[in-house]
Amino acid sequence: MTNNIVYKKQICLLAFVLTITFKVAMLPKYLFIEAQNQIVLLIVLYMLLEFGIFALIYCSIQNQNIVDIFTNKWVKIPLFSLLGVAYFCKFLVFFCEALNFISLQFFDDQKWEYLSLAFLPIIVYIAFKGGNCIVRLTELSVWIVALAILFNFIYLRVDMDATNILPILPNGIAPLASAFDKNLIWFFDYTPLLFLTVKSKKNESKWFVPVAIFIIALMLVGYYFLLIAAFGNGMYLINNSFTKIAIFNKFSELFGVIDLPMIATWMIMATINLATIFFGCLQCLTEVTKCKKASASIMVLLVELIIFLKFSNLQVVYEFATSWVRYLILAVGVGVPILVFCVAKIKQKNNNKSKLLNDNKA
Repeated sequence: MTNNIVYKKQICLLAFVLTITFKVAMLPKYLFIEAQNQIVLLIVLYMLLEFGIFALIYCSIQNQNIVDIFTNKWVKIPLFSLLGVAYFCKFLVFFCEALNFISLQFFDDQKWEYLSLAFLPIIVYIAFKGGNCIVRLTELSVWIVALAILFNFIYLRVDMDATNILPILPNGIAPLASAFDKNLIWFFDYTPLLFLTVKSKKNESKWFVPVAIFIIALMLVGYYFLLIAAFGNGMYLINNSFTKIAIFNKFSELFGVIDLPMIATWMIMATINLATIFFGCLQCLTEVTKCKKASASIMVLLVELIIFLKFSNLQVVYEFATSWVRYLILAVGVGVPILVFCVAKIKQKNNNKSKLLNDNKA
């Protein structure tokens, strides 16, 4: 799978997009309803967990990926089927959230069905081209994303109250646990990276990736702190916090609300994020069916049928996202990286023993 080979810088940029995109849109509101101002602490604890999961995945995909690690069909088929179902459910929720965002920003009638017919082919095309296409698109887009975010935060003008995060844990950890449990589907975003193969370049620092992931975590935590400091108890009214931040801009006094850069930024990141999830699902289905084009066609048909027949509004999607599906995401998001890491280490140990025996015989 030469089209799924990536480098350290590329996987860090993709990790940034996967970490940020759908956690800065509607998730802050959902978390605030359950945990109020403690969502900053919740994100800190979550990123510690996600840092460990990323480390397991990153160590497992050095010069190989999950397809190379699991070669036995009796293991591969059930494992990839489980992964495929989890990815598909996550894709449905995130895709509908993106459709809702686009329809609210640009259209009056908010008809998801017809909008999905235009948006889905773009995602499918990128995913079909493979992991290398996704990371290259991320590299090209990151400058637009960085400039838009930098523009808004340099000229940010808002009265903030840092004491909004206080008191800490007034009701214990129960609200944090409830918020995390109910919104599990918005977490554990790194597992599609298992289908990529990381190649290292000469003279690359071994600290580059850990430092990059740490900076990404700090950015997300800082963003949630900014939201609480800016909006306080009004957070539950904010449907898409990422674009609402753009309202508080010095230039807004001269030109009106300047939120287009943030809208465009989020749409770019959402497209990459959705393509990555679709890519993971497509890889799973292809390994099971051995037919990539047919797998992609089946997935597109299922997505459109569900959107046209079932997912007519965001409330229906949220009920689905907070159903039993969230525990499937938890099982896959935590269990699969641990399993892949353990199997990869065992295979590496056996390969080293075989190589040593062959050297001794020679």
